[in-house]
Amino acid sequence: MAALCTVVGRLGDGLVMAASMDDDTGAARLIEPQARAKQLLKKLHYTSPPRASLDAPPHVLHYLIQLDVIYIAICEKSTSQERAFTFLQQVAQEFFTQYGDRVKQATRPYSFIEFDTTLQNCVGRRRRVFRMTSLQSELQDVHTIFRDNIDNVLERGVTLRSGRQRIGLESVVGVCRTPNALTLNILH
Repeated sequence: MAALCTVVGRLGDGLVMAASMDDDTGAARLIEPQARAKQLLKKLHYTSPPRASLDAPPHVLHYLIQLDVIYIAICEKSTSQERAFTFLQQVAQEFFTQYGDRVKQATRPYSFIEFDTTLQNCVGRRRRVFRMTSLQSELQDVHTIFRDNIDNVLERGVTLRSGRQRIGLESVVGVCRTPNALTLNILH
């Protein structure tokens, strides 16, 4: 999962312009991380690093600043930074496309609450990509196992074939020895 909760705010005054919560996540367990995200919005300023990750046990807050807008994703600790920032970059592109020219005119909190639908779509797309990647990885693992098993079977076949050849040679040698043994028995 890319983000449990996403908050979009304005740099400078920290006005929350949009927010979204993952439908699968309980709202109660995200109250504290959301409060931290809102505090972070108020503390960030124009000289802040353009992106960073902040530990907020049991979660991590990843933020991205672009064009006077702050994008915050509250994620599980297991979510990689690369994945979180890719998600935030996608959110930033979508938000700027829809509201880029109206950011400075926003006067009330959650002015662009309808962006929640777009955020849900972004989360859904990220999930589908993650599931496809997981499926491809699992298929690759199965392919590797099959290939190893086939190689093992082929090696056993070669071993059996060489063993049969040895047995075949020994039986030929045994057949050759048998008349000689009879001849020796007759002579004695």
